[in-house]
Amino acid sequence: MYRVHCINNIAKVGTDALGEQFALTDDVAQADAIMVRSANLHDMAFSDRLLAIARAGAGVNNIPLERCAEQGIVVFNTPGANANGVKELVIAGMLLAARDICGGIDWVERHYDDPNVGTLAEKAKNPWASSAWAPSAPWWPTPAAAWACTCWATTRTSRLSTPGAWTATCAT
Repeated sequence: MYRVHCINNIAKVGTDALGEQFALTDDVAQADAIMVRSANLHDMAFSDRLLAIARAGAGVNNIPLERCAEQGIVVFNTPGANANGVKELVIAGMLLAARDICGGIDWVERHYDDPNVGTLAEKAKNPWASSAWAPSAPWWPTPAAAWACTCWATTRTSRLSTPGAWTATCAT
């Protein structure tokens, strides 16, 4: 059985994937392998028992590569392990940058009870209604008001086949 010491907090879902031949240890001197995220290992003394250092992330700038090579310690990293999370944040950032989504939510909150806002007022009168309509301006980008819907759950926005109209559907 191989003993693995985690320098930083590594998610349980990651350590559980190691399998039955690996066990976590709190004693770095007894570790066959080290898992590290961002801790600086340049000043750390490595035992003769240490076989490998795994960097949970991209890059190995926090690991003394030359010293590890001299001691026969294999060093590797896991680029792309958080690719889904990065992808989601990039897409969210692009949407926030392209459209004034926060401004749209603010607009709906300010005008929610305004009877002159079309079916937003109907939604206020009929809480069971699942969508709110706002007209699209003839210019691009669509105003923030057309992108917003307040609801008690998640908001999804989609383009309708009706020209000049947008719908925001509240998922329940």
